[in-house]
Amino acid sequence: MTKQYRPLTQAQIARMTAAGCVCSDWTRVQVCEGFDAKSVHSVQFGGDVRLGVYDQPISFIAGFQGQTGIFNSAIHNCTIGDNVYISNVHTLANYDVADGCIIANITYLAVQGETCFGNGVEAVVINEGGGREVMIYDELSSHIAYIMATYRHRSKLIQKLGRLIHDYCDFVKSSHGTIGRGTKIMNCGTLKNIKIGPYAILEGVNRLENGSIDSTEKANVRIGANVIAKDFILSSGTKILDNVILDKVFVGQGSELGKGYSAENTVFFANCGGFHGEACSVFAGPFTVTHHKATLLIAGMFSFFNAGSSSNQSNHMYKLGSTHQAIFERGCKMGSGAYVLYPARLGAFNVVLGKHDSHPDTRDLPFSYVLQSEMKTLIIPGYNLQSSGTLRDINKWPGRDNRADDRKNDHIIFEAITPYTVGKMLNGIEILKGLLEKTPIDAEWVDLDRCRTKRAWLEHGIEYYQVAIDDYFGQKLAQRKIAGRATQMQSDKGLGQWVDIAGLIAPKSEIDRLCDDIETGRLKDLSSLCNQLAEIYNSYEMYEWNWIADKIKDTEHSQILTRWKAAFEKNTEMILKDAAKEFNDTAMISYGIDGDEEDIKKDFQAVRGTLEHNSFVVKLREETQAKRKMAQELGL
Repeated sequence: MTKQYRPLTQAQIARMTAAGCVCSDWTRVQVCEGFDAKSVHSVQFGGDVRLGVYDQPISFIAGFQGQTGIFNSAIHNCTIGDNVYISNVHTLANYDVADGCIIANITYLAVQGETCFGNGVEAVVINEGGGREVMIYDELSSHIAYIMATYRHRSKLIQKLGRLIHDYCDFVKSSHGTIGRGTKIMNCGTLKNIKIGPYAILEGVNRLENGSIDSTEKANVRIGANVIAKDFILSSGTKILDNVILDKVFVGQGSELGKGYSAENTVFFANCGGFHGEACSVFAGPFTVTHHKATLLIAGMFSFFNAGSSSNQSNHMYKLGSTHQAIFERGCKMGSGAYVLYPARLGAFNVVLGKHDSHPDTRDLPFSYVLQSEMKTLIIPGYNLQSSGTLRDINKWPGRDNRADDRKNDHIIFEAITPYTVGKMLNGIEILKGLLEKTPIDAEWVDLDRCRTKRAWLEHGIEYYQVAIDDYFGQKLAQRKIAGRATQMQSDKGLGQWVDIAGLIAPKSEIDRLCDDIETGRLKDLSSLCNQLAEIYNSYEMYEWNWIADKIKDTEHSQILTRWKAAFEKNTEMILKDAAKEFNDTAMISYGIDGDEEDIKKDFQAVRGTLEHNSFVVKLREETQAKRKMAQELGL
């Protein structure tokens, strides 16, 4: 229901004037029925102002309650909702303030001129030299940003996508801002051209300029002490705390930046975390995390990424500018002090240890270790598949999804073993077999695309990949058989190459079709584009099975299931063996500080527990037992 406003009565004007209020033209101040002039003290009014009803107490911190109203402030061209508390605001101009807000001790909160509130700002990501700009807007997803940044070879696509975003920017453009219901803004400095959603909390903020704070009741946004941000968008559920500095930055749902982190020309998507370090020209896909000082992320694409302490990358081996870039595919990790000289491309779930200036390209060698020895880069193919740490990482991501909104902008496939990574492993097996055939049997070392590996590691890599593939194919087939579902292809959708577009794993053919629809104008707005991405996400299981069914169509199901049983037993054995290293004598070195050998063991167990009762190990054994039960049902 639209609120009805009326002019002030002469009695109300007189009372407000007696209470220290000032206005050059009281006819431009209107109020709701029920307004009581005693709720306004020492306020300077300017322009067109509309006031609500202030007859309820409002709660502050530590249980303190105050009376709603407007006190000791300057208000210009604003509509102020019901039961709002505004106090000591030097300037509040050109805003609609919703019901139940607290705005106190603010230097400047105003919209100055026409603005899009950060929508349409271009972040120069992946390549500092430019050419991969992502135009940020309120509901930007990692997938749309991925296409915008990486599909530059399709110029018409980029042009049409930019037009859709420009249309949205025109829609939100305004010379008037909004502050959503229940928002708290306290002890802040300059807030200029900011759009704020409901239930946001801003405390001690230094300066914000040209941005959107897309808070919601279910997933509010918090911005804390000494934060400085310009040209930004903060999605629902984000936390930006403690001395963070942002410039041309998008922060996705459920992400948190704090402890002095700084970022420029960077896009963070769902559930990212940045603390202490810095980011420059970064595309941070879902679950990109960096926790350490002296850790730099620069000019690269990352997702499900963990940056070790003092790890960094360099794009400074240039002659014509800082144009080098790198791709770290999903699940990569960099150890403490690790370094990669650009250009480079690291395959999915690679672990990078040491310093590397040979420009490694391991895109078809997922789950590999990338090591340094005698200033050379060594590759151990597939070694990360037998790591308990890898499986633990994979299992923890769904539980760390902080997105509380009903609407999820990023469509995330959490599984690590998918048509995307299995396709890479199949390529990897062919590469490793080819190297084995060309390498003398007595040779120890093998050259591998500017890197080195051992002949024995080639054999182990083939085994690691094959076990993972057998486990994947067999598990999916077993599940369908037990559920009584069809095991033939349902259509040809899903066949061929798969891609990971920043969290959404999908057939390349479907992404190409989506891009075609943007180019031809079939997708006429951003809402239609988002719906199409959601449809691709919701069809993942169907696409996945079609791909698997095509790959196994020439093999007897009994053979696949037999290999599956052997594979999952082998996988469990390898991972448990790796997990046991966390409970051996070496792991106990720093325990039992003043005791004998028995005290060492007791102290270790008091802190770390035992292998048998470790939650990860218990879960792994339960999952293996469930697979054994499935195998028995299938007569294996």
